[in-house]
Amino acid sequence: MLTILKLRKKDKNEKRKRNVRFSCLPNKWIFRRKNAGFKVMKICISTFKGGPGKSSIAVNLAMTLPGDYGVITNDIYSPLETVLPVSRFLKIGRDKKFPRLPDNANIIYDLGGYIDQRTTGIIENSDVVIVPSLPEFLDLQITIDSIAEIQRFNRNIIVIITKTKGNEFSMACKVIRAFYDYLLLELKYSRAFPSIFEEKMSIQAMCAKGGLKGHHYKLVNKQFNELISEIQG
Repeated sequence: MLTILKLRKKDKNEKRKRNVRFSCLPNKWIFRRKNAGFKVMKICISTFKGGPGKSSIAVNLAMTLPGDYGVITNDIYSPLETVLPVSRFLKIGRDKKFPRLPDNANIIYDLGGYIDQRTTGIIENSDVVIVPSLPEFLDLQITIDSIAEIQRFNRNIIVIITKTKGNEFSMACKVIRAFYDYLLLELKYSRAFPSIFEEKMSIQAMCAKGGLKGHHYKLVNKQFNELISEIQG
């Protein structure tokens, strides 16, 4: 069962808006489609340190959420192209502008590295910012620093402790709670995440398919669905 610490009620009124200057959006992108009947959202996943599964979370969200979500990343090494069609992802090179997006575009931003002028507006205009972290002490310290910077622009934050084993989640929560009262969720260690790229399927789809993978991935799928419920509000 997913362990959830609801330590702060999300307050969307706290979020400030600013105008962001983007480059033009390529015509081939799926993001130009209308998403009638679905809640339009801008979701940001941001971490200063690699390793917690940021891109895996982004891809699984894009493949699971309704409404034709696309992924935009500033991580040129992210393996998005192995899973998503070119109409649903874009890699932004160093010092390149992010594309201009229509208001009805469902987008997941996969942001790695420290915040810069290109990403502050994205974070500020996102409906929710997901901050993943490994449970190791050094990673948690970096995550604490990440949150301190991110909350300057957006306080609608969800912290996810990933790849946990045993009681690592409860220990990580104690560390984070000493500084912040944001919502904390757990994604246990699972082969489900590399399987997304191997099978080119979401965790939900693999579970629906059945078999050994469907059986073994039930827990992490349940945890991920809890994350989706929190995002959708």
